[in-house]
Amino acid sequence: MSDSETPQLVQHSGRRMLRDGSPRLDVLLVLMLAGFIGAIALDGLAYRHVGWPQEGDLYRLLRVHGYLPTIMVFGAAISLIDRRHVPRAVHILLCAAASGLAAEIVKALVGRERPIAHDGVNFFKPFLSGFADHSNLAFPSSHTAVAFGAAWMACYFFPRGRWLWLGLAIGCGLTRIAVKAHWLSDCYAAAMLAYLVCRALRPLAQPQMDPDAG
Repeated sequence: MSDSETPQLVQHSGRRMLRDGSPRLDVLLVLMLAGFIGAIALDGLAYRHVGWPQEGDLYRLLRVHGYLPTIMVFGAAISLIDRRHVPRAVHILLCAAASGLAAEIVKALVGRERPIAHDGVNFFKPFLSGFADHSNLAFPSSHTAVAFGAAWMACYFFPRGRWLWLGLAIGCGLTRIAVKAHWLSDCYAAAMLAYLVCRALRPLAQPQMDPDAG
């Protein structure tokens, strides 16, 4: 189905889904909320036990996937391989940037501070004060949002590489948890926010940008 067509609902394994395979939005939000509650329950455990040496090459490799210029390099690479991929590269970059921007706005609204700033204790700035003082804000992780924004859209256009794209994004989130810059729930929320941004931007894709089969 072309993404520009009106989505239709179908029955799939007892659950109502869109014909492109995406869960219906109300079902999706319930699942996201359940996952978020689980992530919050595991925040303390992840803070205490997830660690990673920052000087390692693998750490650096995964960390930079939350850096927008890295996504630009990826987009340039797939565009040089095949000029027909230029619109896809632009769309991937747009989704990554929009996801990062959305995360920054939510950060200022929520005001949750980094766990390392308060020795693993939850602390929130006064409501909306994050717009005046953006320091130490954690929820959601903007680096993780950028990584997942690119990954979700790359999964849509290049589904055969979905495990690679998502694996790199998950790795980026783990690096942020490992250095105590973010709670587990910060990174989970970033991934889900990026998915919603990707889902909202996907209809902008032209018919010739339909995802590869596979």
